Amino acid sequence: MGRKKKQIVLEESEHSSLLHNSKYHPKAEVREKCQAILLNHSGLSQKDVARHLRVSEVSICHWMKTWKESGLAGLCRKSGQGRKPILSIQNTEHNQLIEKVLQQQNQSIKSIQAELAKELSVDMSTDTVKRY
Repeated sequence: MGRKKKQIVLEESEHSSLLHNSKYHPKAEVREKCQAILLNHSGLSQKDVARHLRVSEVSICHWMKTWKESGLAGLCRKSGQGRKPILSIQNTEHNQLIEKVLQQQNQSIKSIQAELAKELSVDMSTDTVKRY
């Protein structure tokens, strides 16, 4: 005997909102989460939805729970979530250090990266320096 299949039931307004956001939301992660909710609503199991979207079943369970609790707003990443940047434009210490290092080492991105990593005691790639 297997587990009971967890299925989301949507009202017409929720369905149309999810359908719209699954196509037109500016963030790909929100579009993907909307698709997951719609696929589950259409009858696919969480396992099948996870396989279809190539994400873990745990992610699908989390997205469904978040949808039930917070609706569409819960599917969007909140401010402060996610990885913090190694170098930040808002950080005045980083800005001053970058200016200082650029005056000394303005030829090679690798030498700039090495000096910044040493000064900040943080590992970083040359791509991090380029993005800054």
